[in-house]
Amino acid sequence: MASANPTAVHEVIVTSPLGLIPRELERFYPAGAYDIPVTGDWSRDEAAMVTEDLRAFLAANRYETVVAHLAAEAPIVKAAVPDAIPTSKERPTSDESLASLTQTLNHATASAPRVPKGRRFSEEMSNVARFQFGEAGLGLVRGASFRGRMPDVRLIREGTQVAMHTGRGMLSLTLRGGAILSQADAYWVEIEDFLPKGNIFAVGVVDAAPEIRPGDEVVVRHQKDVRAVGTARLSGREMVDFRRGEAVHVRHVIEMPP
Repeated sequence: MASANPTAVHEVIVTSPLGLIPRELERFYPAGAYDIPVTGDWSRDEAAMVTEDLRAFLAANRYETVVAHLAAEAPIVKAAVPDAIPTSKERPTSDESLASLTQTLNHATASAPRVPKGRRFSEEMSNVARFQFGEAGLGLVRGASFRGRMPDVRLIREGTQVAMHTGRGMLSLTLRGGAILSQADAYWVEIEDFLPKGNIFAVGVVDAAPEIRPGDEVVVRHQKDVRAVGTARLSGREMVDFRRGEAVHVRHVIEMPP
């Protein structure tokens, strides 16, 4: 980040057709898998989408200053955020544009308090957890410490790992992390009374949280008793309705006493 006070700056990417992508969420699907070159031409529908997204985003998140370092998107952002400060000079990657960005950011953040890097990183991990699991995800980050270097970061609570941030941008659950989600009644899959010895198939699923989508991290349980964690292969509704097919690709299974 081209700023003398980088922890006071929050980056948000403006792109079509995805809209707005906060920097800490750029590894999430579909942003992390989007490899189609952009043309710089924006349709009216795309411009309207970004305008609506920007207004909603700024209504939910308070910023003292908005800096717009953009190319073809600049007029769209300016229309939605008239007070935004433009910094691009023809091309955003030109030396002149980058120098303008640095100068503007330094001026905008000069009076801002310096946020400790650890606190800022915790805030970004909270954003990841909330985006992935809703408000229940904050339980994974609350009071946690972080070990490792991005993108591979372990989340530790009370000496126990609860999740792992990986290159795909998501938090992968441990059994302890699954228990935290289960207590919040989020992203759970209810199974019959058995200990999984492999992946969970739909025939063994009794019920599932309606918010589950294929690819989501889930906790497998029986009557609140956590049995496993893994990745959903079906939506929550499909797990209940289907009688065959893999429902959860299991990563960790609880060890039962002999």
